[in-house]
Parts: sequence; C-alpha cells; structure tokens
Amino acid sequence: MRTVVWAVVFPAMLMLFAPMPLSAPRAEGDCTITLGTDPEPPECVANPDGIVSIFWDIEHSTTPDFVYYRMTNPEDETVEDELYPGEDGITVTREWTVPEGALEGSYWVHVEYWSEEVGLEGVAEVVFLVCGPTPVDPDSWGSVKKRFGD
Repeated sequence: MRTVVWAVVFPAMLMLFAPMPLSAPRAEGDCTITLGTDPEPPECVANPDGIVSIFWDIEHSTTPDFVYYRMTNPEDETVEDELYPGEDGITVTREWTVPEGALEGSYWVHVEYWSEEVGLEGVAEVVFLVCGPTPVDPDSWGSVKKRFGD
C-alpha cells in the first residue's frame, strides 16, 4: 500500500515544487537585431552592376556604444566594413553595387551591437547571392525554363 501512495504523492510533489516556465520580462542587456537584404535568396544580385539593399534595425534597452558592420565575399575576405558610433547604427539601410570582377556566390553580412553596459550584446548575420548574367542561349537556360513552365 505504501508503494502505491508514494507512486501518486511523489510525482504530485515534483509537479508542485518544480520551477514553472514563465515568460520573463526583457532583461537589461537584451537586444534584437532585425537584419535583411533585398533581393534575398533564392533571388540573386547581378554581377556586375547589380544593387543589393542591406538593412537592419536594433531594439535595445541599453546605451549604444557602437554598431559594427562587415560584408565578406565567398572566400571570406572582407569586402567592406564600417563602425557606427552611438545611435548612428541602430536603424540603417545601405546599398552595395556589385563591382566588375566580383566573385559569384554567397556574400555574408554581419552586424554586431555593442553597448556601454554589456559590451557585445547582439550579433546577426544574413547571406545574399551574387550571380552572373543569365545565359540567353535558347538551347541552354531558355530550354530549361520552358521545361519547368517558365
């Protein structure tokens, strides 16, 4: 009989005293970075002379120290980077024109938010694609598109 009582009481006690998962209020030092590109994959930016818009918005509750932005090419080489002091980098839209001779493939955009109270508080990354011109030979790309209904 004792075994039956413990089999019922013990799990009930565990449930009663176990910490409950609650949604906590936003803690000091939390931030959210919304980062995107236009166009975004699977669409790609034309190589050369295509233009990609890179944009971000940072929600924060601390004092901004700076925002660091970096773009790298498919070989992980830095294409451009910039340091935005204070509030300057909180909401940003940039445009980048693909230069002649740029590598085709995945380009990474990296944004970091640094605050005076916490230091590095948030990081976000996004990728966009740089592609060569679409072949116009009707025996290659055009015939492939027709097979899939354009």
